Amino acid sequence: MATATKPGELGDGGFHDPTAERERLRVAAEIGTLGVWDWDLRRDRLYWSSTLMEIVGLAPERFTGTPADFFDRLHPDDVDGVQAMLQAHFERGVPYDAVMRVRHEDGSYLNLGVRGRAYRDDEGQPYRMIGVIIDVTPVVATQEALAASERRFRDMAANVPGAIFRYVLHPDGSDEIAYMSEGCVSLWEVTADDIQGDPTLLWGMVLREDFPLMQASVMRSAETLESWAHRYRIRTPSGTLKWLQARGVPTKRADGAIVWNTLLIDVSDQVRTEEELRESREMLFHAQKMDALGQLTGGLAHDFNNLLSVIISGIESVEHHAGGLARTDREALEDALAAAQRGAVLTRSLLGFARRAELDPEVLALSTVVGSMRSLVRRTLPDNVELVVTPIDDDVAIHVDRSSLENALLNLVLNARDALPKGGRVTVRAGHEHRPAPSGLESADYVFLRVEDDGTGMSEETLSRVFEPFFTTKGHRGNGMGLAMIHGFVQQSGGSAEVESELGRGTRVTLFFPRAPEGSAAIPLVVPASRAPRLEDVRVLFVEDEDAVRRSVARLLRSSGLDVTVAADGVEALRLLRAASAAFDVVLSDLRMPGAVQGEDLAREVGHAVPVLLLTGNPPETRVAGAMATLTKPIGHAELVRAIVGAVAAGAARAG
Repeated sequence: MATATKPGELGDGGFHDPTAERERLRVAAEIGTLGVWDWDLRRDRLYWSSTLMEIVGLAPERFTGTPADFFDRLHPDDVDGVQAMLQAHFERGVPYDAVMRVRHEDGSYLNLGVRGRAYRDDEGQPYRMIGVIIDVTPVVATQEALAASERRFRDMAANVPGAIFRYVLHPDGSDEIAYMSEGCVSLWEVTADDIQGDPTLLWGMVLREDFPLMQASVMRSAETLESWAHRYRIRTPSGTLKWLQARGVPTKRADGAIVWNTLLIDVSDQVRTEEELRESREMLFHAQKMDALGQLTGGLAHDFNNLLSVIISGIESVEHHAGGLARTDREALEDALAAAQRGAVLTRSLLGFARRAELDPEVLALSTVVGSMRSLVRRTLPDNVELVVTPIDDDVAIHVDRSSLENALLNLVLNARDALPKGGRVTVRAGHEHRPAPSGLESADYVFLRVEDDGTGMSEETLSRVFEPFFTTKGHRGNGMGLAMIHGFVQQSGGSAEVESELGRGTRVTLFFPRAPEGSAAIPLVVPASRAPRLEDVRVLFVEDEDAVRRSVARLLRSSGLDVTVAADGVEALRLLRAASAAFDVVLSDLRMPGAVQGEDLAREVGHAVPVLLLTGNPPETRVAGAMATLTKPIGHAELVRAIVGAVAAGAARAG
């Protein structure tokens, strides 16, 4: 006999005892916090289990047993959806299974999973509906937090300047892209759908010469599990070359696969900036090196010029009294003088490189200069070298030293000729363009003279040294001063020089000069004499601190009949001039001397009353106020005498 079961107890009768089965279901619902509901559709009465009341915080005495207990607790935004779902279930048998928001007694809303099924009578009409409810609020909260986290990640990934992706390398060597952000569109010019799963498309864009190192860096990271950091180049479908910087952290999964969470950034602009900075540093270093060489060269030239002044003056003095010398001795003197004069030419080249050579600028039409040099330039070229000259259309003026400009053009053509051992073409072009000034702070109109050839060209190493003095690729055939002198002359003229070359593809040298303002005119360095005075009537005050130079030059001037008084420094010269300035027709003074009074001080002090000529072995880049001219040592006897006579005549004309 089965024992009667008290309410709330498990029956101990047969295993399929209906009473025991119901009790088991009740206990299971309570343990699983599963709420049970039973809706009598005909009487519109509702039953809730005690577990369901606990879920919504409803006390049993407050339960009315009507559907209002449920529908009044529904979130207003969910009411229509639940009613529509019930109607669909009653009419068409659509499953009634959804998550809906139900108000708790404390006013908060729970996310409840609701499932139910309607039972129908013999006529197919629903008369009862039984279901369960489970609180899924923690699950929904977790899902919402996960969805919010994914949204934040996607938002961040979309705003990262590059692409974020997950790369997987499997133990069998196969690989895949497990995730790709939308940044791939701007980076690779393909969509995430194109890339997802298969990285072949990405690897195919890597430059062939960069791929081995990139691949090796990935494998090294996989072996050591150290961060992957590599920079490489790609060529996108549009043909754009880009530099990419990759950074990824590898982890090893239980199945042996290596996973990198990776950030890729387009660093093309950064690479270009770094390259420009490197070039700027190289240019600055080159400019500093050239400036240091220029200062050293100028200083050496100054001392060398003083020595040459003594040598040339001494030789010319001996020649002046060499009437009784044997022919061989006279030839020896001539050879010595010629060698000293070649040394003077070399020092002028050095000073030209150092931008300290004295120039005699005048306003020139560049097309006129190029046209006048055409026949001379043609004669310097062999028959197998074609000459093409394209002068500027209009007569654009520049303010430069004509002889230096002509020498520069000739030197450039000779260099081009030497680069064409098997023949070729030399092109001389002239034109004008608007370009930045050498300072880089402003722009102006510039006139250019360009000489280009299609010869052997130069390597990058040679190109970086072309303006260095004494650097030559011609062996014993060159002294290495041609381009150095041109560079100094152009910069001293306010312009700049550029050289472009590549091995086997020729060389192009361009000289840029500022365009001369309209109405400008050349300033002569020495006022020409209108009527030369007698040499024996000219009284010269010669000021020189070097004893040997002072003795040799004074001796040479006196041999010409000039009345010469010497002073060892500026202080002594100033004392003599203040005592009797009218006693001298001209002052010939060294520009730089020891002591408080320099040659430029004498020019400012007495230049208004007595013509002042200055001598220097290291000419200044600007004219000296008060001086009639600044002459470069060493200067020949005849040239110096002409300058003195011209200064005296100019002074007389000024006084009259």
